[in-house]
Amino acid sequence: MPTPSSRVSGITPSGKDGWEVHFEAMTRHQAGEPIIMLSVGDHDFHTPAETVEACVRAVRAGHHHYTQLPGIPRLRAAMAKATSACTGVETSPAQILSTPGGQAALFASALATCDAGDHAIIVAPFYATYPPTFRAAQVDISIVDAHAEDGFQPQAAAIEAAITPRTRAILINTPNNPTGAVYTHETLEGIADVCRRHDLWLISDEVYWTIAGTRRHVSPRSLPGMEERTLVVNSMSKSHGMTGWRIGWLTGPEDFVTMLISLNLVSTYGLPDFISRAAVDALENGHGVADIAERYAKRRTVFLDAIRGMNDVTDARLGGRHVCDARRLGAGARLRGLRLGAAGSRKGCGDAGWQLRRRRERPYPHQPVPAGRSAARGGDAAETVCRQLQAGRGVMATTSVSRDIPPPLTPPHKGEGGHPRSAHPSASCLAVRNSATLAYPSPLWGGIKGGGDSAKSFPAIKAVTLA
Repeated sequence: MPTPSSRVSGITPSGKDGWEVHFEAMTRHQAGEPIIMLSVGDHDFHTPAETVEACVRAVRAGHHHYTQLPGIPRLRAAMAKATSACTGVETSPAQILSTPGGQAALFASALATCDAGDHAIIVAPFYATYPPTFRAAQVDISIVDAHAEDGFQPQAAAIEAAITPRTRAILINTPNNPTGAVYTHETLEGIADVCRRHDLWLISDEVYWTIAGTRRHVSPRSLPGMEERTLVVNSMSKSHGMTGWRIGWLTGPEDFVTMLISLNLVSTYGLPDFISRAAVDALENGHGVADIAERYAKRRTVFLDAIRGMNDVTDARLGGRHVCDARRLGAGARLRGLRLGAAGSRKGCGDAGWQLRRRRERPYPHQPVPAGRSAARGGDAAETVCRQLQAGRGVMATTSVSRDIPPPLTPPHKGEGGHPRSAHPSASCLAVRNSATLAYPSPLWGGIKGGGDSAKSFPAIKAVTLA
């Protein structure tokens, strides 16, 4: 039997990376099982009704034929206007490549900036698809960590130290997923200086630019000498509540984008017409943008009011999300259902590799994951956060950012009526390198109360990071 190419088989070398568990949980949730999805960064509310209606009108008007490869002209124009606001640099439609989601824009960036065997640098913490995206392009990568002690602001000297003669690109993410850190002008100027001196591409994922909290989002594209070497990845998933619509775009130099149209020719062959027109309506009218940002800001406030001063936990406002320093609690400490234990993990963290895993060989009640359990190919010892769900019923779908061997979960302990007993709730574990990202299911956690956007009015708080 012929063998598959190393290009594809190398994307997930171990054959499993946690995504299969996410999709199992999704399937079971859609079938009616009471599973709480805390996996990818999806909203717990629907796309704004105005956008949906615009799509319905487009379908009924017959807009369901092939479209221009880089996007219909009006969509590229709307995306260019959004990019001008996002980056602070006047942008033309010719500098825009429409893609099916931000991930496709990221993949296009990797393919277009690096050849097979080249090298790229990824700043961590990062979104979980970054390494496999470069592996798909057969590009070697190095990870440079941004540390909690520095407010998760990456240090230019550390990035420069990772450069090799084969380095072609640096990938950053601001506002950052998962920490919420918004990179400062000084941080970005340091990175830009490295790119200029070493003649490197800078790929800047700015998908969360509308959810920066009280911090001002700065795009490296706006810095001197950077427009011609910066590729900006953007999406409508977070800003406009359109995760399942798969609408994103890449911004870059005009000649670079013109070249990339050929990639759309052999990959996507353009976007669906009716979805493109709904996206135009959402971009031109800003459907949902302010409401989504305000909604998450309220949820963060509710959470902070609940935990501030609790058990020596300190907090630092980094941006649209929130970081809580729980390291002084130590292994085995509890914080309203939160247990900390030691475990190993691989580099990087994000909110996409979430795990739902039944653990039959481990006896109940919950035991912390042994040190090194999730370290498939090395990596530093890190804290594993075990979130015990204080719920009357249901199963909690959570994640691991460990890429090869996810930390195990204890199976739910059934009480009368088949529901988990409140004294022994189901547990979930999450391993990361420098920080741990949690999403708190607010209606099921009695510690979150008050506020106009209260626990009863939303089923899940946006991801929070424990540094």
